[in-house]
Amino acid sequence: MKNRVIKGDTVEEQIRSIDQFLVSLRRKVRKKIILGQVPIPVSGFCDCIKDNGIFLRYISPFDGMITMLSYDFVGRFEKGTTVSAHLLTPKGETRGQKVAVEAGPVSMPVEWEIKAGDKIIMYVDHFMDLPAPDINGQGGTIFEEIWTWFSLFPALREHNFVQEDIPIEEDGV
Repeated sequence: MKNRVIKGDTVEEQIRSIDQFLVSLRRKVRKKIILGQVPIPVSGFCDCIKDNGIFLRYISPFDGMITMLSYDFVGRFEKGTTVSAHLLTPKGETRGQKVAVEAGPVSMPVEWEIKAGDKIIMYVDHFMDLPAPDINGQGGTIFEEIWTWFSLFPALREHNFVQEDIPIEEDGV
């Protein structure tokens, strides 16, 4: 037979040939496989803000990273109106960002490393002090809708897989 993988005339030579083949095959198998992780989108909507000004509460179910917070405000706003976002940890640590309210989408970059159980609270600053519309509905601040969204990137961890559990196509990809 031509192109035999197993070489040798005796059983002992054939076993040695199989052993050499397995050793060379083992060198060709990748030791590390990198899998991409997709961020988890988190979004919220509010059309009725309570007296405390809070329009989003979120608790993280796992460790990860948030790099951008985004808002879309619909309504009428006084100049100088701001919103804040705070990250609260179970240990009582706080990190926060503030952004001016504008009609339409607004994004603010953050570098928040979060742990499971950390909470995010977003609110309108000094909500009760904002001017209300007059009797004719003119002037003042009116939040008709607040849309919020951010992407939560799960923390990368090293995982060990059995080679047979990972499907590898013929071209090695």
